[in-house]
Amino acid sequence: MTDETTRRRVLTAIATAGGIGALGGAGTYAVFSDTASTKATFTSGSLDLRVHYDRTYVGTEEQTDSGTIDGQESTELPGYSNLMAGDSGQLKFCFELAKNSAYLWTCGELTTSSDLADAIEATVRYCDQDGTKGNPIGEQNRSLSSVFSALNDGVPLDYKGRDRDAGKQTAYEPSSSGETIGPCLCIDWKLPDDTDATVQNKEFGFNLRFHAMQARHHDGTNNPCTGD
Repeated sequence: MTDETTRRRVLTAIATAGGIGALGGAGTYAVFSDTASTKATFTSGSLDLRVHYDRTYVGTEEQTDSGTIDGQESTELPGYSNLMAGDSGQLKFCFELAKNSAYLWTCGELTTSSDLADAIEATVRYCDQDGTKGNPIGEQNRSLSSVFSALNDGVPLDYKGRDRDAGKQTAYEPSSSGETIGPCLCIDWKLPDDTDATVQNKEFGFNLRFHAMQARHHDGTNNPCTGD
Protein backbone atom coordinates (compact mmCIF):
# COMPACT_ATOMS: atom_id res chain seq x y z
CA MET A 1 0.00 0.00 0.00
CA THR A 2 1.45 3.39 -0.93
CA ASP A 3 1.78 6.22 1.58
CA GLU A 4 -0.70 8.28 -0.45
CA THR A 5 -3.30 5.52 -0.43
CA THR A 6 -2.90 5.09 3.33
CA ARG A 7 -3.06 8.83 3.89
CA ARG A 8 -6.32 9.18 1.99
CA ARG A 9 -7.89 6.28 3.81
CA VAL A 10 -7.06 7.34 7.36
CA LEU A 11 -8.31 10.86 6.75
CA THR A 12 -11.75 9.65 5.71
CA ALA A 13 -14.71 8.71 7.89
CA ILE A 14 -17.76 6.87 6.58
CA ALA A 15 -21.20 6.42 8.11
CA THR A 16 -23.78 4.18 6.47
CA ALA A 17 -27.49 4.47 7.17
CA GLY A 18 -29.95 2.01 5.80
CA GLY A 19 -28.18 -1.24 5.00
CA ILE A 20 -31.74 -2.21 4.16
CA GLY A 21 -34.40 0.46 4.24
CA ALA A 22 -37.98 -0.57 3.71
CA LEU A 23 -41.15 1.40 3.22
CA GLY A 24 -44.21 -0.70 2.70
CA GLY A 25 -44.63 -4.45 3.02
CA ALA A 26 -42.31 -6.45 5.20
CA GLY A 27 -38.71 -5.59 5.89
CA THR A 28 -36.30 -3.82 8.19
CA TYR A 29 -34.47 -0.53 8.16
CA ALA A 30 -30.89 -1.20 9.20
CA VAL A 31 -28.54 1.52 10.39
CA PHE A 32 -24.84 1.03 10.87
CA SER A 33 -21.61 2.91 10.36
CA ASP A 34 -17.89 2.56 10.01
CA THR A 35 -15.17 5.09 10.64
CA ALA A 36 -11.47 5.28 9.87
CA SER A 37 -9.08 7.33 11.97
CA THR A 38 -5.39 8.18 11.94
CA LYS A 39 -2.68 5.78 12.90
CA ALA A 40 0.10 6.61 15.34
CA THR A 41 2.53 7.32 12.50
CA PHE A 42 0.47 10.30 11.36
CA THR A 43 0.23 13.62 13.14
CA SER A 44 -2.26 15.34 10.85
CA GLY A 45 -5.30 14.58 12.98
CA SER A 46 -8.26 12.26 12.69
CA LEU A 47 -11.93 12.21 11.82
CA ASP A 48 -14.83 10.81 13.79
CA LEU A 49 -18.21 11.10 12.10
CA ARG A 50 -21.40 10.26 13.97
CA VAL A 51 -24.84 10.63 12.45
CA HIS A 52 -27.91 11.28 14.61
CA TYR A 53 -31.16 10.24 12.95
CA ASP A 54 -34.85 10.84 13.54
CA ARG A 55 -37.68 9.17 11.66
CA THR A 56 -41.27 10.35 11.57
CA TYR A 57 -44.14 8.51 9.93
CA VAL A 58 -47.62 9.99 9.74
CA GLY A 59 -50.38 7.53 8.84
CA THR A 60 -53.44 6.68 10.89
CA GLU A 61 -51.25 7.79 13.79
CA GLU A 62 -47.81 9.39 14.11
CA GLN A 63 -44.78 7.20 14.79
CA THR A 64 -41.31 8.49 15.69
CA ASP A 65 -37.98 6.95 16.57
CA SER A 66 -34.38 8.15 16.77
CA GLY A 67 -30.84 7.01 17.40
CA THR A 68 -27.17 7.48 16.61
CA ILE A 69 -24.97 5.81 14.02
CA ASP A 70 -21.76 5.48 16.01
CA GLY A 71 -19.81 2.80 14.17
CA GLN A 72 -19.87 0.35 17.05
CA GLU A 73 -22.76 -1.90 16.11
CA SER A 74 -25.66 -2.36 13.71
CA THR A 75 -29.10 -1.14 14.78
CA GLU A 76 -32.20 -2.70 13.25
CA LEU A 77 -35.25 -0.50 12.74
CA PRO A 78 -38.57 -1.87 11.49
CA GLY A 79 -39.80 -0.94 8.05
CA TYR A 80 -43.14 0.79 7.61
CA SER A 81 -45.86 -1.58 6.44
CA ASN A 82 -49.30 -1.14 4.95
CA LEU A 83 -48.70 2.36 3.59
CA MET A 84 -51.88 4.09 2.48
CA ALA A 85 -52.47 6.98 0.08
CA GLY A 86 -51.91 10.22 1.98
CA ASP A 87 -49.31 8.79 4.37
CA SER A 88 -46.13 10.84 4.78
CA GLY A 89 -42.93 11.03 6.78
CA GLN A 90 -39.48 12.45 7.24
CA LEU A 91 -35.98 11.02 7.59
CA LYS A 92 -33.63 13.46 9.32
CA PHE A 93 -29.87 13.07 9.65
CA CYS A 94 -27.76 15.45 11.76
CA PHE A 95 -23.98 15.35 11.97
CA GLU A 96 -21.51 15.21 14.82
CA LEU A 97 -17.97 15.72 13.59
CA ALA A 98 -15.09 15.47 16.04
CA LYS A 99 -11.63 17.03 15.88
CA ASN A 100 -11.36 18.37 12.33
CA SER A 101 -13.32 20.24 9.66
CA ALA A 102 -14.48 18.00 6.83
CA TYR A 103 -16.38 17.98 3.57
CA LEU A 104 -19.48 15.85 3.90
CA TRP A 105 -21.06 13.85 1.09
CA THR A 106 -24.11 11.63 0.92
CA CYS A 107 -24.83 8.90 -1.58
CA GLY A 108 -27.15 5.95 -1.86
CA GLU A 109 -29.22 3.70 -4.05
CA LEU A 110 -32.32 1.59 -4.09
CA THR A 111 -31.47 -2.01 -3.29
CA THR A 112 -34.88 -3.19 -4.46
CA SER A 113 -37.33 -1.13 -6.44
CA SER A 114 -41.03 -1.21 -7.21
CA ASP A 115 -43.97 0.91 -8.29
CA LEU A 116 -44.17 2.11 -4.69
CA ALA A 117 -40.78 3.88 -4.92
CA ASP A 118 -41.94 5.45 -8.17
CA ALA A 119 -45.21 6.62 -6.63
CA ILE A 120 -43.80 8.23 -3.46
CA GLU A 121 -42.99 11.92 -3.88
CA ALA A 122 -39.90 13.12 -2.02
CA THR A 123 -37.76 16.20 -1.50
CA VAL A 124 -34.20 16.23 -0.17
CA ARG A 125 -33.44 19.42 1.70
CA TYR A 126 -31.41 20.99 4.46
CA CYS A 127 -33.26 21.36 7.75
CA ASP A 128 -32.78 22.49 11.32
CA GLN A 129 -32.59 20.21 14.34
CA ASP A 130 -36.34 20.54 14.82
CA GLY A 131 -37.03 19.62 11.19
CA THR A 132 -37.73 23.18 10.03
CA LYS A 133 -37.34 23.21 6.26
CA GLY A 134 -34.33 24.82 4.63
CA ASN A 135 -33.10 25.00 1.07
CA PRO A 136 -33.93 22.04 -1.18
CA ILE A 137 -31.19 20.00 -2.81
CA GLY A 138 -32.11 19.31 -6.41
CA GLU A 139 -35.65 19.09 -7.73
CA GLN A 140 -38.55 19.12 -5.28
CA ASN A 141 -41.44 16.66 -5.14
CA ARG A 142 -39.90 14.07 -7.45
CA SER A 143 -40.29 10.34 -7.16
CA LEU A 144 -38.23 8.60 -4.51
CA SER A 145 -36.72 6.53 -7.32
CA SER A 146 -35.46 9.76 -8.91
CA VAL A 147 -34.07 10.94 -5.57
CA PHE A 148 -31.95 7.83 -5.20
CA SER A 149 -30.91 7.97 -8.83
CA ALA A 150 -29.38 11.38 -8.05
CA LEU A 151 -27.89 10.19 -4.76
CA ASN A 152 -26.20 7.33 -6.59
CA ASP A 153 -23.83 9.89 -8.13
CA GLY A 154 -23.04 11.50 -4.77
CA VAL A 155 -24.23 14.83 -3.38
CA PRO A 156 -21.89 17.29 -1.59
CA LEU A 157 -23.33 18.83 1.58
CA ASP A 158 -22.81 22.48 2.44
CA TYR A 159 -22.21 23.78 5.97
CA LYS A 160 -24.17 26.93 5.10
CA GLY A 161 -27.15 24.93 3.85
CA ARG A 162 -26.92 25.84 0.17
CA ASP A 163 -27.32 23.64 -2.90
CA ARG A 164 -23.75 23.75 -4.21
CA ASP A 165 -21.68 21.86 -6.75
CA ALA A 166 -18.57 20.01 -5.64
CA GLY A 167 -15.76 22.44 -4.85
CA LYS A 168 -18.21 25.27 -4.14
CA GLN A 169 -19.51 23.90 -0.83
CA THR A 170 -18.32 24.94 2.63
CA ALA A 171 -16.78 22.28 4.86
CA TYR A 172 -18.53 21.33 8.10
CA GLU A 173 -16.88 22.48 11.33
CA PRO A 174 -16.17 20.10 14.22
CA SER A 175 -18.67 19.98 17.08
CA SER A 176 -18.51 19.29 20.80
CA SER A 177 -18.92 15.68 21.88
CA GLY A 178 -22.55 14.61 21.74
CA GLU A 179 -23.63 17.73 19.87
CA THR A 180 -24.40 18.19 16.20
CA ILE A 181 -23.46 21.23 14.16
CA GLY A 182 -24.46 22.76 10.86
CA PRO A 183 -27.60 21.99 8.91
CA CYS A 184 -29.13 18.52 9.02
CA LEU A 185 -30.25 16.60 5.95
CA CYS A 186 -33.95 15.79 5.63
CA ILE A 187 -35.82 13.58 3.20
CA ASP A 188 -39.51 14.49 3.25
CA TRP A 189 -41.78 11.97 1.54
CA LYS A 190 -45.46 11.42 0.85
CA LEU A 191 -47.59 8.83 -0.91
CA PRO A 192 -50.01 11.11 -2.81
CA ASP A 193 -53.70 11.07 -1.99
CA ASP A 194 -54.60 10.01 -5.52
CA THR A 195 -52.24 7.00 -5.65
CA ASP A 196 -53.97 4.07 -7.32
CA ALA A 197 -54.10 0.45 -6.23
CA THR A 198 -51.15 -0.68 -8.39
CA VAL A 199 -48.76 -0.04 -5.47
CA GLN A 200 -50.57 -2.28 -3.03
CA ASN A 201 -48.43 -5.03 -1.47
CA LYS A 202 -45.27 -3.51 -2.98
CA GLU A 203 -42.05 -2.73 -1.12
CA PHE A 204 -38.57 -1.37 -1.76
CA GLY A 205 -35.26 -1.03 0.04
CA PHE A 206 -32.41 1.47 -0.02
CA ASN A 207 -28.89 2.22 1.19
CA LEU A 208 -27.80 5.68 2.30
CA ARG A 209 -24.19 6.57 3.13
CA PHE A 210 -22.40 9.61 4.51
CA HIS A 211 -18.72 10.37 3.94
CA ALA A 212 -16.49 12.89 5.72
CA MET A 213 -13.19 13.94 4.15
CA GLN A 214 -10.76 16.08 6.11
CA ALA A 215 -10.86 19.62 4.72
CA ARG A 216 -7.19 20.41 5.16
CA HIS A 217 -6.24 17.72 2.63
CA HIS A 218 -9.14 18.11 0.18
CA ASP A 219 -10.77 20.95 -1.72
CA GLY A 220 -14.27 19.48 -1.84
CA THR A 221 -14.08 18.25 -5.43
CA ASN A 222 -13.08 14.66 -4.66
CA ASN A 223 -16.26 12.59 -4.78
CA PRO A 224 -15.92 9.63 -2.36
CA CYS A 225 -19.16 8.10 -3.61
CA THR A 226 -17.61 7.06 -6.90
CA GLY A 227 -15.53 4.47 -5.08
CA ASP A 228 -18.45 2.86 -3.21
